[in-house]
Amino acid sequence: TQTQFITPPTQYEPLKETHPDFIQNLQTDISEYLAATPPGSQDYFLGTWFGKGINLLMLADAHDLQKEKQDLINFLSPKFTASLKDFIYDPAQNSLIAVKPEFGNEELNDHHFHYGYFIRAAAILAQFNPEILPEIKEPINEMIQYIANTQKNSDKYPYIRHFDIYESHSWASG
Repeated sequence: TQTQFITPPTQYEPLKETHPDFIQNLQTDISEYLAATPPGSQDYFLGTWFGKGINLLMLADAHDLQKEKQDLINFLSPKFTASLKDFIYDPAQNSLIAVKPEFGNEELNDHHFHYGYFIRAAAILAQFNPEILPEIKEPINEMIQYIANTQKNSDKYPYIRHFDIYESHSWASG
């Protein structure tokens, strides 16, 4: 069986008390994010950039900033969906590799970090915009299967590649 893509069904209630300076700063941060150009990266830096946008989205939701929340959803959804085309399966390495790799991605370095940014962004963005699920489900499930394959008989990806069973954790830098 394949790992299933699951988004939480719950919505969170807006916070009841908010400091006015915080809201103003949050709105400024959101405006600046929406005005910025995504990094030229297609791997690590793009993933962290999506992470920032997703954090802003969750803050806008928590503080009931509906316009900013919708602006972020509309801004992030097409860019995120398009970015998932920048990862390809490399059968020689049994790996998912970024088309424009960074930080040793082509050498299988830190994929659980790099792809984790995309997986987290997908889960949260899909919670707020379920219409993107048909477009992102397959590539995100592929990333999940790649970094957390629990199928010992998989022909595609090694069993728990990014987890050291002897040390009980994953390693950075390789």
